[in-house]
Amino acid sequence: MQQRPLEGQVMLAVGGAGGIGSAICRAYAEAGAKVLVGYHSNAASGEEAVASLSGEGHEALQIEAEDSASLATLAGDIEARHGRLDVLINLAGYTQFVPHDDLDALTDEIIDTVFRVNWRCTFATIRACKARRVTAALSSTSRPSPARRPWARTSPIVPPRPPWIP
Repeated sequence: MQQRPLEGQVMLAVGGAGGIGSAICRAYAEAGAKVLVGYHSNAASGEEAVASLSGEGHEALQIEAEDSASLATLAGDIEARHGRLDVLINLAGYTQFVPHDDLDALTDEIIDTVFRVNWRCTFATIRACKARRVTAALSSTSRPSPARRPWARTSPIVPPRPPWIP
């Protein structure tokens, strides 16, 4: 019998339709969680991520992570539909590659977007879900490298990396 330590728990992955996000969603689904896969604009990628999950009751949700009011509404809707939100994982991120020796290409608009998506959206999502008594909040807004794991602590309520996540 497969161990399912998250049976009955609800997990929201903001930006969960990407490569790292869908892998994390699969791990949580295999551990028994009901997974809510958040995507920004590509509904097909959200639905594809949900289709790859084991178990039932998973959903793809379009999320406006740059809008605090939409995030608060989303958190309320999740609570109304599922009665709980146990785990929040922020994976949404933005980057614009520019040559290292061309700092002029790194415009104020690019910098503002990077900070808005990679920092403010993460904080706004945690803030919106905090009132729902989320028991764990993880975040990754950077690309993984051999020297870095694709997750980081963002809150004192974050437990150590679960053993079912590689």
